Amino acid sequence: MNKTLLKRIQDRLSSVGIRYSTNENTIQLGMNIGDLIGNVRIYIQVIENYILTYTIMNNKCPINQINKTAEYLHRANYGLINGNFEIDFNDGEIRYKTLTFCQNPSNISNELIDNCVILPCKMIEKYGKGIMKSILNEGNPEDLIKEAEQP
Repeated sequence: MNKTLLKRIQDRLSSVGIRYSTNENTIQLGMNIGDLIGNVRIYIQVIENYILTYTIMNNKCPINQINKTAEYLHRANYGLINGNFEIDFNDGEIRYKTLTFCQNPSNISNELIDNCVILPCKMIEKYGKGIMKSILNEGNPEDLIKEAEQP
């Protein structure tokens, strides 16, 4: 674990008024993505010079909708540059994961730290309506992706 990098992330979150909790190498916080999706849990883990961010939806996918929702998530993943959606086939947990490399952890920019929190939330915001519709069996994955990716 890189304590310098962890401290820089904590300092940045504190400076913009984001409350969080922490343990050895993980920062935990929550965000509200809006009425449809609600709160998400964010875990920021520092591993050497990498920042691994998991943004986990509180809504889980029912087992009988996992295949349809997984198709939707894979369609969403196609073409994404930074990060990807994942689904746990055992319990239906849905999350967005990013990995960020920090060449010089003591000199990491605020913008890069902000991006580690904001980007995954933006992806859940963009694709979340389709995820929820997929979970509720309200449309097919191909049409739901087209809807989510409209300009």
